[in-house]
Parts: sequence; structure tokens; C-alpha cells
Amino acid sequence: MISEKNWEFTTKTLKELMKQKDRLLKAANAVKLAPESPIVEAYTAIEDHLIKTLAWLIDDQYENLAWYVYECDYGRDPKEAGYAEAIQLIDSFDKLRWLIETGQNTDGVKAMENSERWDVKLKL
Repeated sequence: MISEKNWEFTTKTLKELMKQKDRLLKAANAVKLAPESPIVEAYTAIEDHLIKTLAWLIDDQYENLAWYVYECDYGRDPKEAGYAEAIQLIDSFDKLRWLIETGQNTDGVKAMENSERWDVKLKL
């Protein structure tokens, strides 16, 4: 289980990361910065480190937080995910928490998003 304190910190941090990334990308587009520019790459490296740190804090064993940020664009492009027969559209922080906590209590097969990008993973 994720403590309320850790989840509140995680969601506040994710909201701020999303806000700052949007600001950076808007400014980068205005001045025609390439995605591989040092400024954008520096932000991306910091963002990645913070996502990994948050995942550690909430014991996200299957990297669902990173999936939500990168594949679902902080939930703005929701996708289905879950475990075994419990699959649902992950379109909110509450559903992301459900996904992470369900993973903490599930042994065996993890069935992720229904696309070729995600494979079924076996917890050994």
C-alpha cells in the first residue's frame, strides 16, 4: 500500500513536472529548439531521475509511473492496463494508484497495455 503522504507528494510532483514540461516545450517550440537541444535534454534527464525517485518512494515494482508519464503523457493520452483479468483505462491518478497497488499485491503475470510496445512480463 502507498501511504497517503507519499501518494500526495507523488501526485503534486507529477502535476508540477507536467506543468513545467509544457512550459518548456512551448518555449522550445517558440524559439525552434530541437528536442535534442541541451536545454530540453537537461530537463528530460532531470524528469527521468525524478520519476525513478518517485517510483522508488511508492514501491512501483513494474514501472507503471514511468509508463503513465511517458506512454500516457501524464494521463492525457490514457491507455488500458492492469493485471490478469483486471484491466481498465488508466486515465487518472486514482487509477494509476490502483494499478501500482494492485501490482504490489499480485504475483505472476502482468498484462500491460494492449499494444505491441508492451510485452507480458512474468514476475520470477
